[in-house]
Amino acid sequence: MRHILPTVPLTHLTPHAPTAGQTAASKPGKGKAAAVAALLALAGIIFLTFNHFHVPLSKSGFFASLSLIFASEIGDKTFFIAALLAMRYGSLLSFLGSVSSLSLMTVISVVIGYAVQRVPTVVESSEILGKYLSAASLLYFGLVSLYTAAKSGDATAGDELIEAEEQVGRAEKDGTIQKTTGAARSKPETTFQSFMEIAGLIFVAEWGDRSMLATIALGAAQSPLGVAGGAILGHTVATYIAVVGGAALANHISEKTVNVIGGILFILFAGATALGVF
Repeated sequence: MRHILPTVPLTHLTPHAPTAGQTAASKPGKGKAAAVAALLALAGIIFLTFNHFHVPLSKSGFFASLSLIFASEIGDKTFFIAALLAMRYGSLLSFLGSVSSLSLMTVISVVIGYAVQRVPTVVESSEILGKYLSAASLLYFGLVSLYTAAKSGDATAGDELIEAEEQVGRAEKDGTIQKTTGAARSKPETTFQSFMEIAGLIFVAEWGDRSMLATIALGAAQSPLGVAGGAILGHTVATYIAVVGGAALANHISEKTVNVIGGILFILFAGATALGVF
């Protein structure tokens, strides 16, 4: 049985003093505004790319990947890691580092899915096989989500926040990220060093996660461009919510509700994929 955090302002969540890697744009107000600008710019680039290549959004897997990834990431461990890193490095730097890492992960996942669909190319039924394997994978994720929701009761996402804190703490101990205080910090970090620390930690945390496997499944059945665009935008929106106040939402995000919504979406898109609706 998952326990519920009594209060959110944990000692670990106290914002650290700015590091050398934090620029003026990383201050709370400016950082959040810059993150909004980056999110809107990315959305514009995605839609312009779709328009350039004449890819219809409704038939590309864009909306399927957008909704599934967003539902999977809200309240997830990676979500809270981004929130904790925003307190350490600033909203903008955490946002850019996290989104860059998740975008790379998305591209890798889509390439894997596309390879599953196309190899071996001599087998005419490979696309059909890929479609049904994708549908089966999405159905599995949906059933697991509903099962998790049934077990979670009224628990909030507090446990995910605790796991995120533990992972950030382990990364600090093993030197993956530098401590922000104390004698162990030998010299100030550059912005690039901070960016790479954020990106690396998020990449490791997300590797093999449900959202990555779901992206592979969609990439095997839908347009690679559509799936990549939707997944990246879903990650971007979820990460923005995380960096502007994700930790404070820990006691207000219902684990059961998130899993029910995610489970239903997975099952719906599994059926749509099997029937060739998208």
